[in-house]
Amino acid sequence: MSQTLTIPTREVAAPSRPSLLGRLFAGSAYVLTGFPLALVAFILLVTGASLALGTLVIVVGFAIAALTLAVARGFAALERTRAAAVLGRPIPAPAYRPLRPGALGAALSAGADPRRWLDLVHGLAALPVAIVTFSLVLAWWASALGGLSYVAWEWAIPRGEDDTNLAELIGLGDGRIADILLTTGIGLVALLTLPLVVRGAAAVQAGLAQALLTGHAERRR
Repeated sequence: MSQTLTIPTREVAAPSRPSLLGRLFAGSAYVLTGFPLALVAFILLVTGASLALGTLVIVVGFAIAALTLAVARGFAALERTRAAAVLGRPIPAPAYRPLRPGALGAALSAGADPRRWLDLVHGLAALPVAIVTFSLVLAWWASALGGLSYVAWEWAIPRGEDDTNLAELIGLGDGRIADILLTTGIGLVALLTLPLVVRGAAAVQAGLAQALLTGHAERRR
């Protein structure tokens, strides 16, 4: 009489999805820190590219160009890591061409690799995108927090005899109650739409990284 051996199996729990509040804070941190990083990258890359173009005739420009592309690659790797944390999936790095031996060979082969130039393009294009997304997210956070807490600090606003608030301008009344209700309502609307704004801004920044910092073959996989 044969017996069947049963091997116990352990159920692997699916990774828990971050909460709405967690995604909100993660997306906000990604967008708000993206602006200073993009600004530093833009300054370094524009300076390096300008120096490289101006000194190509004396050969030093090739070394400066290679160094600038190396800086762009470093910022690209950092952005892939940041974007992957927000998207919840890894962003594979592209296949860079190996550098030739020797200082001149390494400089020339770095300049001949289109992937490194895409890193440079991303470093330059990320700043205008980051300015828009940073301003939008910061304004929405300020509207939500400032509007909902307006009742606690509106008394500190200096008011003159001819002072006109927004509630009075749109015909809701000229008293403090109307002003407080309107501003609080604006803060509430900003709070309710804040997750959508943050998610959209983060998706735009991460989408730029996916478009320029990932190889075509890796994207297909």
